Amino acid sequence: MHRLISFFDSLAVLALALLLAVTVAGILTRLLFDLSAGDLDLLLSDAVEMATYALLVTVFAALPRALRDGPVTVEVFSRHWPARLTNGLDRFWNFLFAVLAALLAWRYAEESLALLARGDTTQDMQLPLWGFYAFAVLTFAATALVGLSLLFRRTEPTSQ
Repeated sequence: MHRLISFFDSLAVLALALLLAVTVAGILTRLLFDLSAGDLDLLLSDAVEMATYALLVTVFAALPRALRDGPVTVEVFSRHWPARLTNGLDRFWNFLFAVLAALLAWRYAEESLALLARGDTTQDMQLPLWGFYAFAVLTFAATALVGLSLLFRRTEPTSQ
């Protein structure tokens, strides 16, 4: 599971780097355009779309890590609960998230195939839209696997 999560971490980092690079390039080219009174037009026409899809890839690729590292826990109540109860609730949460991720993977797979059949593309760059949906299928499937692996992992007894 560690390699799967690391793979998606790498994709998230690359997508985030692209997002930041596109944002900085957009700001700098806009500044040059303004400073030159429009004479130097190096504006990135597809910057908004590139940033949008880079953000999508970043968020989806981070899902397996987010599930493995667990949700935020408010310990006002749970720190007083028995370890068996908190472990059971953690397993239940992982099961529910695995089921949700599997359902989302299935729905995104259906939509991806429909987009492929129609030949839909992104608005500006004309990239095949089904590819982004197929990426979502992979990330949700990986998230479901992480959830199942957490469900069946051994837990160390904790002392209270």
